[in-house]
Amino acid sequence: MKTAKLKDMTKGWFVGNFEPTLIKTNDVEVAVKSYNKGDYEGRHYHKIATEITVITQGKVKMNGVEYKKGDIIVMEPNESTDFECLEDGTQNVVVKYPGANDDKYGILISNLKEIVTIYLRKAQLYYLIISLLCLFKMDQ
Repeated sequence: MKTAKLKDMTKGWFVGNFEPTLIKTNDVEVAVKSYNKGDYEGRHYHKIATEITVITQGKVKMNGVEYKKGDIIVMEPNESTDFECLEDGTQNVVVKYPGANDDKYGILISNLKEIVTIYLRKAQLYYLIISLLCLFKMDQ
């Protein structure tokens, strides 16, 4: 029989091809993760793994949708998500199948594109308002 303490594992991960682990395998990765309100993970995706998240305590927001205790979220390969913890003491269980080292990809360029698009829209609106005001003033 093996025993371990979750606090001794890296970010709650205790099964997978990493150290420390209770079962070293590429077949699957398993974690019990704890969060506090405001904890955030940026948008990311996996090319190989399906990631299953079970909310066992608290509330989270993923892709703008709130989930609570008892909800199960399945992210297929190439589906992206972000993660925001909404309550202190939130806990979830995460299963990645198959386990795949270096299979987490951030989406910084996409975020930058979204930010630029928003600012361009605001700038266009600003110039539209200025143009309308100028036209109105010319009519006077």
